[in-house]
Amino acid sequence: MNSSDSQAIPTWRQYWPVGALLIVIVVLGGAGDSVADALAYQRQALGQAQWWRILTGHIVHLNGVHTAMNVLAAGLLVMIFRDAVSPVEWLVAFFLVAVSVSLALYVLHPGLTRYVGASGVIHGLAAFSAIRALPTMRFESCVLLIGMMLKLGSESLRGAAASTEALIGGRVITEAHLYGAFSGVVIGLCWAIFLRRRASRPAA
Repeated sequence: MNSSDSQAIPTWRQYWPVGALLIVIVVLGGAGDSVADALAYQRQALGQAQWWRILTGHIVHLNGVHTAMNVLAAGLLVMIFRDAVSPVEWLVAFFLVAVSVSLALYVLHPGLTRYVGASGVIHGLAAFSAIRALPTMRFESCVLLIGMMLKLGSESLRGAAASTEALIGGRVITEAHLYGAFSGVVIGLCWAIFLRRRASRPAA
């Protein structure tokens, strides 16, 4: 990363919007089935113009274990890539990946009637973070990208681990992981191109 693409490292206090989002996910994880039903991705409800489910389906979960797994994974990503990804970038990427995963599920999987959980979005955030941090955190980014490719490859061949499905109390939609990772890579590359072009513009 050259000097024009660099940014001041945000303080932890500046990450309060990301922390607030994670707290909301934790609270919703214990809010009960009625709240989850009102917010979950549901194909029939989307057909009735309940568009908020495109986003909110990714912040409700099957149970407490499901919630904890995803919140811990998201928190770990923030800790690792805090120096390279700003709070605004985290939130924008979260929104874009969530919408991308929901639209992909809606278009490509008409038989999937219901989906909850942030795992697809977290795969996207991981891919976005790795691409965004590649110039300054090459080792960490490469390890994460390689690990994700191996995980996605294993899931495409063998499906999700039965132990994971037992813990979360439902079927793991591995396709959401793939769509999330793909959208995260695309968003990360587009963002990198935008930053590079902005940096190359002559000063006024």
